[in-house]
Formats: sequence, C-alpha cells, structure tokens
Amino acid sequence: MNKGYWLSAATSKIRFAPDRAAVYRELSGHLEDKIEANQAKGMAPYDAEQAATAAMGDPRELAEELGRLHAPWWGYLQRATTVALVLVAIAALSALWSILQDGPSWDRYTPTLPEATETWTSSDGQRTRRRLQDWAPEGSVDLGQYRASVPMAYLVQQDPWTSSDGAAHPTSWELTVVLAVSTWKFWEPVFGGQEMVLNHTATDSEGRTYNYDYGDMSPDTDRDLFCRTYEDGPFTTYFKVYFDLPSAVAPQWVEIPFGYGGDVIRVDLAEGRVW
Repeated sequence: MNKGYWLSAATSKIRFAPDRAAVYRELSGHLEDKIEANQAKGMAPYDAEQAATAAMGDPRELAEELGRLHAPWWGYLQRATTVALVLVAIAALSALWSILQDGPSWDRYTPTLPEATETWTSSDGQRTRRRLQDWAPEGSVDLGQYRASVPMAYLVQQDPWTSSDGAAHPTSWELTVVLAVSTWKFWEPVFGGQEMVLNHTATDSEGRTYNYDYGDMSPDTDRDLFCRTYEDGPFTTYFKVYFDLPSAVAPQWVEIPFGYGGDVIRVDLAEGRVW
C-alpha cells in the first residue's frame, strides 16, 4: 500500500479538519522515518514504502480509533471560544480607541457639600444660602446593569432677597439628593438626560408630590422638582435632584422614580439608607 493512500485512509474518520491535518502530518513523519530506515537496510524505494505501511498496521482500524479520540465538538468549541474572545477584545479595544480618539465628552465631577453659609452677588442682587442639615445615606439599589447610591443629601435655606427689578423673594428651602448611577460596562454608560428623573413624579413621607413640567421652561413656571446631571468618566453619572420644600423640616424619606423601567429609589433620610 502506498504512503498517500495509507495516510488518507488512516485519517478519514477525523471530522475536525485542523485535527485531521495535524494527525496526517504526524503519521507522515513516522512513515518517512520507517521508509528511510528500510532503505538504509538496502531495500528498494517501492519495497521500503510497502514494508513501512504494512508495519504501521491496517489504516481502516486505526481510522476508527483516531475518529473516537478526536471528537469534533471539542475542536469546534475551542475555535468558537477563540473567536468569541477575539471579538470581545476587538469590541473593547474599539470602544477604548473611540474614547481616546474623540477625547472624553465629560467633565470630571466630584460631589461636594455646599459651605455652611454662602453669599454671592449676581445681576439679580445679593443672595445668602445656608446649609441647615446634611446626610450620607448608606446602601445602594440595583437598576438592571446599573447600581444607584446616594453619596450625599443636604438641606439649604435661601434667605429673603430682592432682585434687581425690585421684586421681593421670601425665604425658601431646598433639599438636594445626589444620585450616583454606576456601571462597569464603560461602553454602555447610563443615559444622562434630565428626563430620567424629571419625566416622573417624586413623593415623600409627608404625602407631597413633586413635579416638573419638562416642556415649560418659562420663568414663571412653579418647579418644585428639578435635576442636573454630571458625568464623572465613563463609569458614573451623577443626578442632582432638587426638591423645593415648604419649610425647613426635611421629610423622613423621598422616593425618586428613575428611568423608564419602573424603578423607584427610596432615600430614607431618617434611617440614613437607600433602598
């Protein structure tokens, strides 16, 4: 039996092509060694090849054994895993390259408490704001692939002031809750639009509701709920939620609906936790 026929028959049951090619090369090397050894003993090339293939055994019996040893699913699984890892690496590198190429679209932001007393002058006149109370609630809540926490909340009082047009503004109180929404998937940051908060109605422990008419930006609009957003890199987005209060007494808790999946974040100021 010639070498080529013997090799094809011996590897015919190996269904995973890369394995079949590798075994073919290995067996071919063994046959070449035997043929060279036979020729060294004085055999003619044809006789040396026939003797070598006969010494290697029946190729059909060997084919059955090799087919069982080289199950195709393992090779396909290895190849699929390799392809998946390569695709994940390409996606991650592409996202990172896009960030580095275009430059970050965010301003780094770290939430801080306002000063105990702040006074400033603007075109509308001089104002004074006082921080009456602050909290650092513990805990967090999961919002799908995102995690929300409240690094701080604080209550401030705006002293009476008179604007440049002579209008008098009475004392007012504002509760600010800082939501930090984070994810490790830097390529899928949380949407940082104000409407994530302002399209909903917030409530508190006193039975009050807080609304914002997102479509009405006129100066006369009575807005008892407002929100500003800040991105701190690709992992965290901050939502500063402002509640206009009727007095200097903060509610025990506030509930802030968030996003479009029906999630509600309760910030319990009395117990100092988020849930």
